Amino acid sequence: MNLKEQISNTFTLCFSNNCLEDICLLAFEVIDDQHNLPCRLLIEGQSGDFRIENPRKHLLHFLKIDHCVLLDQDGKKCDFAVFNADELIFVELKNIEANTSNDSRKRAGKRREAYDQLENKLETFKNKNINISGYQDNQKIFVIASVLDYNPPVVKMPVERITSINAQIRFEEYNATLLRGHTYKFT
Repeated sequence: MNLKEQISNTFTLCFSNNCLEDICLLAFEVIDDQHNLPCRLLIEGQSGDFRIENPRKHLLHFLKIDHCVLLDQDGKKCDFAVFNADELIFVELKNIEANTSNDSRKRAGKRREAYDQLENKLETFKNKNINISGYQDNQKIFVIASVLDYNPPVVKMPVERITSINAQIRFEEYNATLLRGHTYKFT
């Protein structure tokens, strides 16, 4: 059974809440700007919090997690996942609002929160027996902490590997690569 079928069978809210969408565009953006609602796709040049590039126009599956397949009572969870047959990414979006104190401690705190939410989602998949071993075996599972600071200058960076050994270690058991940034490109 492929990952899309496993998710559909495991998370009963998937179809009734429109939590899993197929998309085949060169690029799209995701935004999480509505309190207590799931993140959403933006297309046709609209700017969001996170950009997905799909230069080969693969059929991608967009899974809204927070406030869609999982609700508040389900604990910490990341915002969304995007996957195809070869790659799987989990993304947690964090924003530092404009006109707030802009310091490295605030960004580090937001990243730690994102790591907790990403790890919890991987653990949820494991506990619900969703098999992602094919992605893990091929080292094609990525968890992305996207902390966007809206204090000028606002720069959306491509994803890069996290250099902190302690942060990397917590995802080794899942054979996942920890990244940070605001743009991911499917290969």
